Amino acid sequence: MPRPETLDNLDALVREACAGDSAALERHFIKRGGLPGPRPNYALARDAASALLAQGQAGRRYLDQLAGLDERAAPDDSAREFLVLVGVMGLGLRAARSTGELGSCEPIESLQGYVEDSRRHVRDAVHVALAEVLLAREDAAVDAFSAWTDGYLQAEAVLRAMTLPEAERAVREAEGLIARLDEAFTLLEKAPRAHERSHGYRALVRAMADVPPRIGKRFSAQVGAWLERRASTRVPELREAIEQATRKLRRQGGRAADLGAVQRALDASAPPPRDPRSYVGPTRKRGKR
Repeated sequence: MPRPETLDNLDALVREACAGDSAALERHFIKRGGLPGPRPNYALARDAASALLAQGQAGRRYLDQLAGLDERAAPDDSAREFLVLVGVMGLGLRAARSTGELGSCEPIESLQGYVEDSRRHVRDAVHVALAEVLLAREDAAVDAFSAWTDGYLQAEAVLRAMTLPEAERAVREAEGLIARLDEAFTLLEKAPRAHERSHGYRALVRAMADVPPRIGKRFSAQVGAWLERRASTRVPELREAIEQATRKLRRQGGRAADLGAVQRALDASAPPPRDPRSYVGPTRKRGKR
């Protein structure tokens, strides 16, 4: 039985769009794209992008047109935002199907810009597009993602993509996952204080609490050793992220020996408590006014 998104003859609509009349295809996207709403129809975005790529240059030009729609043409959390998601998925499929080095792959480089888009679903679509690259290129994709860990939102995107249920099994080795996690942690640890209130910084800190437990389902010992090593950080937000990750790992049945070592490392590196005899409390507004 065909999937719901294929019932309206998606291939015919795609051919019509590539011939110059995209109105019917865009009505199809608006009707079945799942927006506005919490979960876009990524299956439709993937099928449509694949069908458009099968049309050659005409399909690629149309995908580029969709990916380039700004917020006036495809507003945030509107039905038309889905059109951009199809374009983003097209970049992911092009990267997944490329035969050259992923590190210099133009579609991969183009995807980086979308993690800074003002539209939430467009940013999230990058994670799904990167998951397509992981499914096709497996650990080679994890290695190529090292080019993404020099920016907060870029690093968050690859960490989230590597732990999506549909992609995580494509990664067979722990080393690459831990390396990307380590690079992202270092980026946060060395961040200027002025960055701590930025959206990207806070998003990546949240990923530091969420991603290790997901990786730990398969690579418990390696994740436990990484958390133990990083527990000596002096950055309060990162210490809290490690504590959250440890609690999540414990709830999902992580090895007690690994988690105990992380907690001991946190305790050993904890800053000393403030001496109440020398603490005078807040001083703001105490002076002469």
